[in-house]
Amino acid sequence: MTKTKTFRDTIRPILLLNTMAGMGCFIYAETTRTRKLMGIIYSTCYVLFILYSGRWVSLYLGIYYSTSTVNSESFKTGYYSHMFLSILLIVTVRIRTNKLCTMISLLNTCDQKMETIGMPKQIALYRKQQFLCIVIVTSVVAGNVANCCISQLNTSTPTIVKLMMACGINMPALVVTVSDVSFYFWVKFMEMKFRQLNDLLREMLTIKPCTPTRARVVDMIYDFEKKEFRDEKVLAANGNANTMRAVKQIHLQLIKIARTVNEYFGIQILLTMCTFIFYIITLLFVIYKILANNSFHPDIISLVFALIMYTSKIFLLSDVCNKTTSEVSDTGDLICKLYEPSTSKEFRAEIRDFTLQMIQNPLMFTACGFFDLDNTFIQGVAGTIGTYVVILIQVGQIDLPDPRETNTTMTTTTVTTMA
Repeated sequence: MTKTKTFRDTIRPILLLNTMAGMGCFIYAETTRTRKLMGIIYSTCYVLFILYSGRWVSLYLGIYYSTSTVNSESFKTGYYSHMFLSILLIVTVRIRTNKLCTMISLLNTCDQKMETIGMPKQIALYRKQQFLCIVIVTSVVAGNVANCCISQLNTSTPTIVKLMMACGINMPALVVTVSDVSFYFWVKFMEMKFRQLNDLLREMLTIKPCTPTRARVVDMIYDFEKKEFRDEKVLAANGNANTMRAVKQIHLQLIKIARTVNEYFGIQILLTMCTFIFYIITLLFVIYKILANNSFHPDIISLVFALIMYTSKIFLLSDVCNKTTSEVSDTGDLICKLYEPSTSKEFRAEIRDFTLQMIQNPLMFTACGFFDLDNTFIQGVAGTIGTYVVILIQVGQIDLPDPRETNTTMTTTTVTTMA
């Protein structure tokens, strides 16, 4: 088995997944003018393919579309909005390709620095996360295709035509799902990096009920030959100060990388989140109208599946961002616990600098600054969805007068007045 040499080799599966969706082509190699041109040509061909598949779907949709569907026009509107969103995502990714290349280079440098102070690269864990992302994309796309074949196409349609139609209809959904999963992976990757630093800081603490305050900090010296920390009974002030200085530098670099991730995916997250909220409001209203008729409709299964998918995406993306920012907050708590009067002046000075650095460089994931991605965002989304669904239900119960009856009444009143 060949040994992984570079960071790009470690994240190659997620980059290839983006390439399959028309995003980030050839970015895993060293950027040259030829590769940039190839990436632009590939993304352009992918966009043209989506547009052509949309034209093909709209042509044959009237022939093979199921007559038992709630509303054919609403389905077409949802498909075209997905198609427009996927094209915007591809264009946005192509414009911001340089940021992704910069992010990969910074992560490669940060990995090397973390390895020099004894923290492993955790390649197996990175591979596991990428495999999980691929499984999620495959499951979502397969579920959409199966749902389309079963509930949205005529039962008399030939199987090969069903599969081709379902794949064409879900092509934009593939791009959107890969974009969301890529953002999830990179934020999860940053969470693992911050957790590694916090684990190192926890190793420097020996907090026990019977341990006196002056002995809570373990003096550690880094052995550069064996690449591991070893406890010393003698005072190792310089070793602790150097370790804290290295952790401080790596932490600042990770903050910068996390901000680059946020800038790279900012527009994509803004577009997808707003679209998902709109879809959830619409789906809830349609499901309510179906259930209000007190009759089971075959399309309700398809609507519930889509509702669960969009809701899960909002929850997972917000949750992973919240966990990453929580890890950053835990770093501040740990370094405050390490600040003890019994430690050396150099060690305490590094902690003070570290604390000031964290205050000046906070981390928060946002959608282009419009809203923060955390648990409060989930609460706000729930309140917004509930408010608009109630408004739609109330508006839907209002019986508007028939314009013809209104005109007849006005004419009769006018004739009576003139008489």
